[in-house]
Amino acid sequence: MEERLPARWSAELSLLAVVLIWGMNMPMMKFALGRMDEYLFNFARLSFSSLLLGCLILFRRDKFLDHSPHARPIGYQIFYILLFSLLAGFAYQLFFMLGMRSTSAGNTALILSTMPIWASLLALVFLREHLSRIAWIGLGIALGGTTLVALGKDPGPNASSLVGNLLVALAALSWAVASVISRPMMRNIGPIPLAFSAVTITLPLHLLLARSTLFDIQEMFQDPLLFGAVAFSGLFSTGVAYALYNFSVAQLGTAHATAYQNLVPAVAIFFAWLFINEIPYESQIIGGILIISGLLIMRWKRTAMAISTAK
Repeated sequence: MEERLPARWSAELSLLAVVLIWGMNMPMMKFALGRMDEYLFNFARLSFSSLLLGCLILFRRDKFLDHSPHARPIGYQIFYILLFSLLAGFAYQLFFMLGMRSTSAGNTALILSTMPIWASLLALVFLREHLSRIAWIGLGIALGGTTLVALGKDPGPNASSLVGNLLVALAALSWAVASVISRPMMRNIGPIPLAFSAVTITLPLHLLLARSTLFDIQEMFQDPLLFGAVAFSGLFSTGVAYALYNFSVAQLGTAHATAYQNLVPAVAIFFAWLFINEIPYESQIIGGILIISGLLIMRWKRTAMAISTAK
């Protein structure tokens, strides 16, 4: 017990760091998008992500494909890596960035937190996973909160856009589809190589979108605050946080680790108020409470079922 305690506490602290990083990333991205072209921003931050994830893979010596006798065929693995990359590395990133440009950082964080909801619905349809009655109740509560946030109007100076909210919802849906696709693949490829593949394979597509403003990237290097925001989003949000999260999952389990994600919207809203003066409004607060409550109900039921099965 004494030997496991430091590792467990390290994992808990790692999860808190992940929550802070992901929460701070929203207002940082919003700040950067106000100062540079959105497509150039996406290309720049994902270039940082690709570099760091590649270094992590070299350090860990992770493998991209599973050549063992019982693994799925190599062609199958490559096909699904490409499909996952287009969804998670291109569609998700594009909708995420375009949505955040048009809505608040707080709304973005709240709507993105619904990704487990869409993943559960897709798993129900395509993987025939069963949802209990309590899980359906939690899902309905969370969807109600999502609708309230998406349709709510910000009375402040940073008025949110319905189009922006819908684009962020499409980002959450894209990630959910990618998540469902990736589940069978996790037996063949680790999460970090998969994330590196998604970012690196689709990087030329982001470069193509940013080609007309590519020479403006020098302005990013001349503005320390802008460079810091882009580097933080690329290096920490995608790279460092991803590694810390996977370390915590290995130490504490998926159910324990995912519970921390419910804190991200609150942290994002706080830092958005602190950094870019986004003041939370009534429908955002009520919708956020409903979303987090619904997710907690769904995850509580899933955790209870997992414990019952283990017994």
